[in-house]
Amino acid sequence: MKSKIIFLIILFFFNFQVSLADEYNFEVSKIEVKQKGNVINAFNGKLTSNTGDLEIYGNKFIYVKNVNYLEATDGYLYLKKEKLKVKFNQLVIKNNNILTASGGVKIEDSKNSLEINAQKIILNRNENILTASKSIKIYDLNNSLRVESETIILDRSSQTVESPSKS
Repeated sequence: MKSKIIFLIILFFFNFQVSLADEYNFEVSKIEVKQKGNVINAFNGKLTSNTGDLEIYGNKFIYVKNVNYLEATDGYLYLKKEKLKVKFNQLVIKNNNILTASGGVKIEDSKNSLEINAQKIILNRNENILTASKSIKIYDLNNSLRVESETIILDRSSQTVESPSKS
C-alpha cells in the first residue's frame, strides 16, 4: 500500500512538471483570454517559457493551449540553451519543438559563430537542426567566410552545413 502511494505521488509530480512545460508567462500591455482559457491573445510585450530557456519579444501573440501552438509577430526570439537569437516578422512554434520564422529572418548563432539571413527558417529543437530557405546569406564570423544559397541545412550538434541547392 505504501509503495502505491509513493508511486501516485511520483506520477502526480511528473504530470505536473510536464503540464508546466507547455505553458508560457506573458508580460504584455494587453491580454485577452478566450474560449474558456484555451486561446490567449496578447499584445506588445514579452513571453517566457516556464523553464526560462525561451524568451520572445513581439507585437502580437496568439497561444492555443490545447494544441500547444504559439504565434508571434514582429519581434525577437532568444533560445538560451541553443545560444540563438532570431529576429522575425512571423513566428510559429508547434509543440515547443518546431519553430518556423519567416518574413526576413536574421539569426545570430553564438554557439557556431554564424550570422544567417533568410526569408524562412525551421528549427527542430529536438534534433538541433536548422533549415533555412530563400535568399540565404551565411557569415562565418570565425573564418571570415560568406556563403549564399537558396537552401541550407545546419546540423548544430555536428556543426555541419549542407546545401542541397546550388550555392
